[in-house]
Amino acid sequence: MDWTKAKNILIAAFLITNIFLLSVLYGGNQPEESAGISDQYATQTIEFLQEQQIELRTALPMFAPSLNSVTVEYRFFPLQETAYQFLGEDALRVDLHTYENHKGRVTVLEEKILIYENKEKGRMLTNFDEEKLMEMGETFLQTHHLDPEGLRLEQIYFGMEPEYQDEPLHKLVYQQTYQNRFIGESFVHIYIGQRGIVAVEALLLENMRSIGDGTTHTMISAPEALLRTVHQIQQHHSADTPAIITDILPGYYFPLHQKPIAEGDPVESGTAVPAWKIVLKDGKTFYQEAF
Repeated sequence: MDWTKAKNILIAAFLITNIFLLSVLYGGNQPEESAGISDQYATQTIEFLQEQQIELRTALPMFAPSLNSVTVEYRFFPLQETAYQFLGEDALRVDLHTYENHKGRVTVLEEKILIYENKEKGRMLTNFDEEKLMEMGETFLQTHHLDPEGLRLEQIYFGMEPEYQDEPLHKLVYQQTYQNRFIGESFVHIYIGQRGIVAVEALLLENMRSIGDGTTHTMISAPEALLRTVHQIQQHHSADTPAIITDILPGYYFPLHQKPIAEGDPVESGTAVPAWKIVLKDGKTFYQEAF
């Protein structure tokens, strides 16, 4: 048996148990909409994460909000209509999911995941600051009607995206929100290189509504969510340097891969549940359901 791993599991279980007990006691003196943890357990959590080669570079939320689940529906992208919108009506179908011409390629997966690849090369860009990237992103979203209410720019990354280009790209990460809180796994990703927009990926939701009579439920605490995610983080980040957490936020999570009611029928709607979003420095995002 790997005794080091067993010890770490026991320590994590001990911390989770104590965080839960303390939240019950300490949360009793807090407003109904939140439950709190003590500085002591926040410190213990941070120290445990450090022992696991995980570094926290953002404030650890001390209170957990109370939220309802939310019903959501997918926005569908009809393949031919979407291809003509991006490429023009001379685009030709090349396989079950893809249209293509000299301007680019449009692929729609599961009727709701849009992938656009641009083949046209614009003039070389000289001003590549964050403001310019944001302007380019907003213009593209508005032009192609990919800007639903509540869509928000979350991060901008710079690095290799080998599926689209051999040179580094800027990646603009947008996510939808409901009542000012994120809804994962909705997204728009815009990839920008020296000659303009290279590719775009999108999965969008619509018709979001809270479930129930207004009764809310308190989420698990942020430390508990972190402790439940340690193993996933370690599996993703196997380098000698620590994995760096840059953001921890409460919101909603609607996983993409849900089984359809009948074989061949796409999933049209579902329930987004309260969850914590944990973001690493390299952009990798984990969602921990919060009940």
